[in-house]
Amino acid sequence: MINSPKGTNNTVNPLFGTSLYDLKVPEMPAAADLAARDGLRLLSPATALVSVAESFFLGIRSRHRSCSRSSPTHRTCCGCC
Repeated sequence: MINSPKGTNNTVNPLFGTSLYDLKVPEMPAAADLAARDGLRLLSPATALVSVAESFFLGIRSRHRSCSRSSPTHRTCCGCC
């Protein structure tokens, strides 16, 4: 996800089956909420988590609920371990 006051609220599909969402935000987060890494300005983990909608966390819970720990693909099915 890309946060920008100039965002267009569209999905950008670069190569290799990846995607980026160009989110228009009224203003950029405070400098204290950003961390620089490899030339990118990233939200701190705490800021990113409080910015996520409740439905994101509900989705994690529902994926985990449907997980079968005895399945050979358990470790990749929901990332719960």
